[in-house]
Amino acid sequence: MNYAELTSLLGYILVLMVPYSLASMGIMVGGRVGVFNVSTEGVMLSGASAAFLVTYFSGSYTLGILSGIGVGLLIGLMMTFFANKLKIDQFIVGILLYIFATGFGSLLYKEIIGITLYPPKVNLLPKIKIPLLSQIPYLGPILFNQDAIVYITILIALLLYYLLFKTSFGLKIRSIGENPRAADALGINVFLMRHIFTLIGSALMGMAGAYLALGFTGIYTNTIVSGRGWISIAITIFGRWNPLWILVGALLFAGVEVLVYTLQAMEVSLPYQVLMMLPFIITLLILIYTSRKAEMPAALGKPYDRESFEE
Repeated sequence: MNYAELTSLLGYILVLMVPYSLASMGIMVGGRVGVFNVSTEGVMLSGASAAFLVTYFSGSYTLGILSGIGVGLLIGLMMTFFANKLKIDQFIVGILLYIFATGFGSLLYKEIIGITLYPPKVNLLPKIKIPLLSQIPYLGPILFNQDAIVYITILIALLLYYLLFKTSFGLKIRSIGENPRAADALGINVFLMRHIFTLIGSALMGMAGAYLALGFTGIYTNTIVSGRGWISIAITIFGRWNPLWILVGALLFAGVEVLVYTLQAMEVSLPYQVLMMLPFIITLLILIYTSRKAEMPAALGKPYDRESFEE
């Protein structure tokens, strides 16, 4: 493998890191206030469908990304209404919204585009070469010649880390996920924070799906997400609900996925199905390894009722 091929593969890992990172941070944001949104896979599919369609007809990447975020917000509204307002079991709501969002994304595309022999395409997001930095030997072409969403994803992770772990407001957010009753007693509006951060988390999931269509494939298919939403839950647990560790986990899984594609291109003597199982096998191994010392918010998945005597 020559230098150009190696640079291309490593740059590809950064591209694949984005949907994993955004989806995992979406799960993390909601989880930090006690809301475990497991509808990630469906939200990503709906976000990909909406983003592709808007970009295909408008020619605007910005509108496409915003439409993916908008779909995420719409599903987030349903999540927060049923889980936070009506206090229905979060896992049940999440699974139902996953089914709804999966069907919605597929239906939206089918009704507008229809069934075609060859799926329509859009150009991938343009690369932004940062002057001087992109000329650094080895690292420059990999780190500083990416599309805007790659840079934005890293910035989001840094901002979320600073917000959650370096500010008093972040301490309040984390206290809601650990002990909402104590946070409420201190004057923190638990209900408002849960509503807001559930919406933010779902918006990030929609953005992750939008990037799959616009930054990775350039087309939409019903299998575009391919389990990445479920893997993102494992990445969140692996990352201990910390944005920076989530970036590390996303890079790890992106590397595994690139390895799978590389092995396919090399025509190794393993069945295609075995190679496609590799990311999920690694997910199981990581969950087994981290399950004993996994750190999760104490109130994760538990509805908060001010009038109840127990949490």
